[in-house]
Amino acid sequence: MSLCNRLLLLTSLLFAVLSITACKQITPPSTQTVPAHPAPYKVYQGSGDIGQETGGRVCLIYGNAEHCWNAGDGFSDVKAKQIKLPTGRRLILVTALSMGGSDGTLDLALLDEQNHQPVNLLPKAEISSSNDGQWDSWQIADLSPMPIIVTSDPVWGDDETRADAHQYRIKAYTINAKNSEYIQRFEYESSNKYPGDKDVLALEKPTILARLKGAAGN
Repeated sequence: MSLCNRLLLLTSLLFAVLSITACKQITPPSTQTVPAHPAPYKVYQGSGDIGQETGGRVCLIYGNAEHCWNAGDGFSDVKAKQIKLPTGRRLILVTALSMGGSDGTLDLALLDEQNHQPVNLLPKAEISSSNDGQWDSWQIADLSPMPIIVTSDPVWGDDETRADAHQYRIKAYTINAKNSEYIQRFEYESSNKYPGDKDVLALEKPTILARLKGAAGN
């Protein structure tokens, strides 16, 4: 083999090695999500007794230590529901009841585990507990990577009684990608009236989804 041919072969081999190295360097990192291993949690009930109001709480347990989120004085009957995301991440949807005479308020919180602390992602979200208020969480990947929280609360018209059908005030909350906190996307009153035994959120779901799609497009 002539010297020129040898030089050409070495040049080709060197170019091939450099090309392979460059490809390795620009290969994007793996996007595989490592499943989360959330800490166990425990619910403690509060008391709504007059003069002895204490708030219920939800606590993350790390060995002998507990890190808690408190619902606030007077909020008792705390309930927690775990929501698992496709990534393996876990959120805790909490409801806490505060009674005032024959009426009451149900507060909602959506807890995320951040640096071993339960952090509420929801802004002030509440519904009437004794007047057919409803809430739900939907996971719809096309609209939000995080659960969509929806609530409905009856709007009593003139001369309407508890047995009558009512319009409902509908609210929807979704994650704000800019700061990873939830915001209220919209609020509206239903065109139709519903009796208290109806699943208002299910009946209003087409309207809610249409409004969410419109909000996402803005």
